[in-house]
Amino acid sequence: MLAAITVVGLALNVSAGVGGNLQPYSYREFRLNNGLRVLTMEDFSSPLVAVASMYHAGWNHEPRDRTDLAHLLEHVLFRGSEHPMRDEALRLPLGGTSTGATNYECTRYMTELPANQLDLALWLEAERMAFPRISQRSLDTCRSQVLEEWVPFEGTTLTYSPLQPDLFGADCYRNSASSVFPNAV
Repeated sequence: MLAAITVVGLALNVSAGVGGNLQPYSYREFRLNNGLRVLTMEDFSSPLVAVASMYHAGWNHEPRDRTDLAHLLEHVLFRGSEHPMRDEALRLPLGGTSTGATNYECTRYMTELPANQLDLALWLEAERMAFPRISQRSLDTCRSQVLEEWVPFEGTTLTYSPLQPDLFGADCYRNSASSVFPNAV
């Protein structure tokens, strides 16, 4: 089972303040009955709400012979739920944004909406988790998108730092773009 963290913030404003000093925000942490770990941070100085869900499933968790499954799942789940209303149809008229990303450690989804739409943001994320829209057609479409995203990186190595192998072991971040692309989903 994938562990997930949902972060809910009212205006997650972590930009530098006067003089470039970052002001830390306090947060609350609790766990739901279903095991979901929730962190909340509140900042009422901005009229936005941000909901970010992180799943502990990234490139580093995949076998060498079947890579980029987490990235494929990111694309599939980003398409919304089984229910007919697409996420974009609800977010965009309100001035909201949504994105997803996968890296070595996790897959995450982020949604921003006006602060008075917190319930909608949480509902959209709950829909994504509970009722994903998965069909052969969406898998095929998403697989094509994932493969297309790797084309610019084919033959390269993606690392956060050349020190990674020394810090974390040679095999820890083994799935580079050159190892992912030929074996991709």
